[in-house]
Amino acid sequence: MTGDLKINPIDREEVMAALSQMFASEMFRNSERMQQFLRYIVIETLEGRADRIKSYSIAIEVFGRNSGFDSAEDPIVRTTATRLRSLLDRYNQTANNENGIIIQLPKGRYVPEFQRREERQETRLDDTETGPARTETLNKRKRWPSAPFAYAGISLSVVAAVALVITAVLLDFIPWPPFTSVPDHTASVVVIVRDTTATAGSQAAHYLAQDFSELVVGKLVNHGGIKIVDAAGEAADFVSSIVKSRPDDDVFTFDSLVREGGGVLSVLWKLNDARSGVVVWATEEPVKNEALRDPNAVADVVIGRLVGLEGAIPTVLSIIYGDHADRRECLTKPQRIAFIYHSAFQQNMRQCLEKVVEKDPADAEAWGVLAQLYHRLGRNAASFGKDTSEFSQLLSDAAQKSVELAPQSFLGMQASMYAAYDKKDFQGFEFVARRILSRFHDPHLKIRIGNAFSNIGRDDEGIPLTREGIEESGELQGLGYLSLGYERYYRGDMLGALEMLSRVNAEDYYLVPLLRAITMAQLGRSEEMNQAVSRLHALRPDYEENLYYDFNHNNVTKPIIDSIAVGLRKAGLQVVDPQAQLN
Repeated sequence: MTGDLKINPIDREEVMAALSQMFASEMFRNSERMQQFLRYIVIETLEGRADRIKSYSIAIEVFGRNSGFDSAEDPIVRTTATRLRSLLDRYNQTANNENGIIIQLPKGRYVPEFQRREERQETRLDDTETGPARTETLNKRKRWPSAPFAYAGISLSVVAAVALVITAVLLDFIPWPPFTSVPDHTASVVVIVRDTTATAGSQAAHYLAQDFSELVVGKLVNHGGIKIVDAAGEAADFVSSIVKSRPDDDVFTFDSLVREGGGVLSVLWKLNDARSGVVVWATEEPVKNEALRDPNAVADVVIGRLVGLEGAIPTVLSIIYGDHADRRECLTKPQRIAFIYHSAFQQNMRQCLEKVVEKDPADAEAWGVLAQLYHRLGRNAASFGKDTSEFSQLLSDAAQKSVELAPQSFLGMQASMYAAYDKKDFQGFEFVARRILSRFHDPHLKIRIGNAFSNIGRDDEGIPLTREGIEESGELQGLGYLSLGYERYYRGDMLGALEMLSRVNAEDYYLVPLLRAITMAQLGRSEEMNQAVSRLHALRPDYEENLYYDFNHNNVTKPIIDSIAVGLRKAGLQVVDPQAQLN
């Protein structure tokens, strides 16, 4: 029986009495937002306005959003409805409802249903996913120490230093052995998101905190690749029950606190290993200006730090699975390093990921990472002057599959972006890239997309975006500085180019000795020029013959390629320009 006023023989007074009893219960008593949501949809239904209950009207009336609300960009209504639906189910199963009226929220709808308890058909929903114990995998999994860290006592500077060390170590690869098999199981990463709290006495902190965990849940779901459990209002033993039901999964809890000190707002969040209770990541995000006091914008920043290309979860998983072939390593490593330009790992990762999608063709995450990997394999082939058509087709197919399976996920959108870039569909690339930047606030994405904008001649946007990403990441070294080095070379600032090179720290990536060789040639420093040329040829034999082919494949504009060719010729190399030969 729906709530579209078809509530006979249940009358309005009975429904409102049931609602009041529900709000007085332990489950709802401290959840003002759930009460507001449920009261609104119940009253609208009882008043005969059920047809007006839409996500837009709920966003305006319950959450105070403005008239420009877009549910595709702001998932607050959808995620809160999911939480409310779960809360109602638990209440209806356990509460001592004196008047026997049950209020339900059907899946996929915002219009409630009313029913008498004796009329309700009992159903059993088994939402646990269990399987045979996988002892071998668990034995290989590195566990965190049993003694938990005190969250409040962790120095943020220490956390930042540890993160930098982790990044440096992970980038220092040795060739990986081939993956001979992929486990039959599909173990998962599970994040249990708990309620956000706020410091007492701060109205601004309370405002930011009240929707924050809902936003985090929705954005993590949209990001894809991770199973999300909303623990708002759950009992104290809820986390342990999840851990027990998922013996082979990596289960983390996410906690957040909004606080105000000296008139400055900040969000402190931590990621905990749910089995041991150890805090594996903790940081503080300052809310720097009035614009970022919007909970949606702040949540975007936190999501980037949590699951971005260099985020907490990929980093932590890389530590856990750094020494054996597991499906999660197969997926986590490329996410962290798909754009770090070492080629030794690429074929092994291709083998691993292709086996994953062969066993599970519906794995959208694996298809999304594969698309990015095919892009990197194509770039690598072009740098040796080899045909790239195989990888272009594979990239296109993988991106299409990823988008079909998870069109709104981070990996699906990113796969689509690289497919457009590979096809030289710059309008399509810019459209998807801007959408990604607006939804996923990851500084490393800004660096990569900024670099791509610069390649296609959009320096006015690309360079500032790259700088912004570097500043937000806080990295003192990294490949983001390489694109800035080429930009300074192109402008004739050779000393500035060398300064940027000193921050790259990736001499085994061929574009580093290439920039060093042409810069030293322009400065007339022949000894250092010759050393750089030798290093370039060790990594890419006769590269001068493939320069134009390589950079054209990467969509770099001809004036930039010409400027590099000038430097190589000054270094004594015979650069081949296919277009000039045709003319």
